Amino acid sequence: MAAKLDVSVNSVTGLSALKRAGEQRLLEAALHGTVPLWVAIDIAKADSAETQRVLLNAYQAKELNRVSLRVVKRLIDQRHLLGKDHVPGEHQSRKGATTSERLVNVFKRESQRQKALIRKARITETKLVVVTTALNKLLADEHFRTLLRAESLASIPESLWSRLDQTQLKSL
Repeated sequence: MAAKLDVSVNSVTGLSALKRAGEQRLLEAALHGTVPLWVAIDIAKADSAETQRVLLNAYQAKELNRVSLRVVKRLIDQRHLLGKDHVPGEHQSRKGATTSERLVNVFKRESQRQKALIRKARITETKLVVVTTALNKLLADEHFRTLLRAESLASIPESLWSRLDQTQLKSL
């Protein structure tokens, strides 16, 4: 069929899957080019018609891009599996229909949380480099190594040990 229509096999497979699933609105959006086929297929995998509608509207309104659409969809799936997450500082339950605005807000909160995590990881890595460099310089000094042995402080955590200059550690 793909050869007769002069389109890729993936396109025919995706369009056929949308047709079999009864996703007429998504099928038409993909055929008319208002939504890329892969977006229509991702949206079709959402478990409720309301979620599909909101995701499609958010994508068409350019509130979500390719990456954020998948992240939001994953968050929605997690919420359906795990139930409502307790957000510290919020005591009210959010009731009502899912909207594209709420999905975008969820995505933004998740993005901010991940950026903060990355920032903390970079700070921790920088501190670890400083500690490693300082220990390497200290361990280069024979008097410091003698002091460590005399005070029975020659043990170092494995995670730090593996980062140190091994030639200086043999005399500990």
